[in-house]
Amino acid sequence: MANDYGIKKRRERGKYTVTASEKSLGINYPNRREDYKKSVTETTIANYTRNSKEFSDFLKLEREIRDNQMDTIEKNLNEKRKQKTIV
Repeated sequence: MANDYGIKKRRERGKYTVTASEKSLGINYPNRREDYKKSVTETTIANYTRNSKEFSDFLKLEREIRDNQMDTIEKNLNEKRKQKTIV
C-alpha cells in the first residue's frame, strides 16, 4: 500500500526530521534536540495514523476529497503501556 510507505519512511527517519519548510529549521533548530533522529515509538506512529485518518474523514465529510485513502491503513494495535501506580 502506498500509505504504508510513508509510515515506513517515518520510522526510518526518526524524530523531528519532517519540516514544513526550510525556514522553520532556522527557527526551531530540531537538530539541537537530544532526541533528534532517534526512533519513533509505535505509540507515536499510531497517533500519527489516527490523526491523519481523522483529518481525512473530515475532508471527506466536507466534500474536499472523494475517497479517504487513509482507510487502507491498518490500525496499529500495539500493546498499551501500563501506567505506574503509586501506592
